[in-house]
Amino acid sequence: MLMGGCAGMVLSPRVAGAARVESNAFLRGAALRALLEEYDMLGEHRTAGPGDNATSAWLAGKFDRGGFETRLPSFGFDLFEPSRSELSLSGKSVTLFPAWPVVDTPLEGVTGSLVAHDASSVAGKIAVIALPYKPYATWAQPIYGEPVKSAIERGARAVIAITEGPTGEIIALNALPSRFNWTIPVLLAAEKDKPVLLDAVARGANATVFSLGHRTPNAKATNVLARRTGKGKTIVLSTPKSGWFHCASERGSGIAIFLGLAQWLARESSADLLCIATSGHEIDGTGGKAFLVENAPKPDQVRLWLHIGANVACNAIGFSGGLPVREPAPDVKRRITASAPLLDATRASFKGLQGYDEPVDAGSANAVGEALIFRDAHYSPILSPLGSSPLFHTRLDRSQFAATPEVLETVAHALASAIAQTALVP
Repeated sequence: MLMGGCAGMVLSPRVAGAARVESNAFLRGAALRALLEEYDMLGEHRTAGPGDNATSAWLAGKFDRGGFETRLPSFGFDLFEPSRSELSLSGKSVTLFPAWPVVDTPLEGVTGSLVAHDASSVAGKIAVIALPYKPYATWAQPIYGEPVKSAIERGARAVIAITEGPTGEIIALNALPSRFNWTIPVLLAAEKDKPVLLDAVARGANATVFSLGHRTPNAKATNVLARRTGKGKTIVLSTPKSGWFHCASERGSGIAIFLGLAQWLARESSADLLCIATSGHEIDGTGGKAFLVENAPKPDQVRLWLHIGANVACNAIGFSGGLPVREPAPDVKRRITASAPLLDATRASFKGLQGYDEPVDAGSANAVGEALIFRDAHYSPILSPLGSSPLFHTRLDRSQFAATPEVLETVAHALASAIAQTALVP
């Protein structure tokens, strides 16, 4: 247990002894589920877009009413809002989605014959590649980014990447501009359109790619920073708020628990609290990096950093007739990483929660996303749960398939217990 920096902490009897706080209103499943649904209804959450900006205002209002001092620090971001992303082929249209950083086409599109990405010659043609399914949807996967980069270097006019996965839908991939800064249009296609595309490749058919939209250079993206001044070193709660589509499970479950834990801590302890919801997650964690540069406390001022990752609370998803069906039980393809001093307390707090009940050390091979960014900035101890969903990064990730109140409440209570045991020790 962590003892440093906690002198003078005032705790209620419910927090003392790391109780599960089942009676706390902020952590009740119905309240958390309502927050998830509100987040989903704000729209698609791409960085600096209307839904992301609406989310910043919504979160700021929640924190303001909860007695926090709230700010919206901004950072510049080149916004692209797609209006037409498709492939025209033999009079038929295949829906696409642009890969970031977006290179748009002329109004008339880009025309060329379709060819496999690894053909002997791709120069002047539209290269097509199928990307096998991986649980972390990012161009950082070597089998994703490198073959596309190779096709570009060999003269392709455009690239169509088919994203294979359990839903058959387009899976958006997180951008990594430092390694993959596209110089031609790169667009994503759904696995359900794979037969049509591969047949066209086999025939060497001509097609036209369209990637059109509205650009706003140096638009403003905002992080949400909420502070409640208290005693001792700071407890930091963080979670991303942006993503490709509605992100109800991916981001909404984490946002709901993030808000619940913040209000619980503000009400039940005198801890110094800093809550940060970052934009730019899908663009290489841009907002998290901006926060570290401009607004983060020094590492030696932090008592505990809880970073809530993607899909933190999800029900299992089955499929019936090709359509997703939410199952009663939680998805157990999940894990929690923790700094070594937190492992025992975390294991006890998550006992019985399959997947979360065996925390792993937050070493270099285990931390991902912003948790990796914060850990590499020497913040410790750090605790970060991360889940999985077959709807991840698809347009199907909506509230009707997202976590039930029971699943949300169970995860929230376990995290509250872990915080109490590791950071609220008198």
